[in-house]
Amino acid sequence: MKRLLPLLLLAICSLGAFARASGPGVDRTRDHSVVNLSIFYSGNASDDFKTLVIPIKRVQNLIIIEAQIDTIMGNFILDTGSPILVLNKTYFRKGWDANLSAANAGGTVTPVMRTKVDDFAIRELFFENLPADLNDLGHIENHRGIKILGLLGVSLFTSFEMVIDVNKSVLYLHRVDKNGLVPESEKIVTSEPTLAIPFKLIRNTITVDVMVGGKKLVFCVDTGAEANALSNRLPDKILETFQVSKRMVLVGTGGAQTEVLLGTVDDMIIGNRSFKNMYATITRLDGLGEAYGRSIDGILGSNFLVKGIISINFVKKELRMHPFDLSKP
Repeated sequence: MKRLLPLLLLAICSLGAFARASGPGVDRTRDHSVVNLSIFYSGNASDDFKTLVIPIKRVQNLIIIEAQIDTIMGNFILDTGSPILVLNKTYFRKGWDANLSAANAGGTVTPVMRTKVDDFAIRELFFENLPADLNDLGHIENHRGIKILGLLGVSLFTSFEMVIDVNKSVLYLHRVDKNGLVPESEKIVTSEPTLAIPFKLIRNTITVDVMVGGKKLVFCVDTGAEANALSNRLPDKILETFQVSKRMVLVGTGGAQTEVLLGTVDDMIIGNRSFKNMYATITRLDGLGEAYGRSIDGILGSNFLVKGIISINFVKKELRMHPFDLSKP
């Protein structure tokens, strides 16, 4: 019997629930630090800080951030594979059928339940009337032994430059101007990037071009994915660059299971940089294609994030990687 391994590619699980809305709006009647995120796709930066420093915890390959929903404080997974906030329906049960569907790890779809949060805070960043999806995240808690209230999706951060330093266990949110620029006095990372590439936001998810086996592929960048992944539908010439080490079972949101191959990709070229022997899985990504409205060839997850300090500028739509500062935090 194959051993069940707790690998979670959260991007596959939390994508697919999309709706269209119009007109961004920021409610400034109560406080300048409160964001009215009544639309689905984008958020707006609050005004009362220039740089927010957020401690992160690493639970194996997951990035955990503490946040407060109404009066409840708890753990959330930073998940750029999710377009919006997702709440664990174990603790938040009040919602309604959104007449949408979400993809799970097996590539099938399930109905989406939607809710609205009165008040939500990540340290000094505040939101009100925040839309959220409800999903079962119990399998993550069971495998990790930690209470998880939800997933922090992209819509919370679209007004910022996000800098993730897993080496020092910290995330920075820089408020940027209309051109996406961070004031020089606020920059945390001043070293030259070893990688700088543009990305596209497709339905509030990050996609970049990646070369594998001499072919240009489309990957999504998912901070909630515990491994890189390749689609099992890629041509044989590309899959031949993958060196299989074992077979395993992937567990997704809602407990859906599918068999995957675990191994390494010989050479993965991102921008002008070559990444040798990158750990990855081969699995079904059909659900991602349904969610994006276009095919997705792979995922850049935790194995990519640990290669350096990652900067994601949502206004300029630029992703950079900087070398880690090896001095003590």
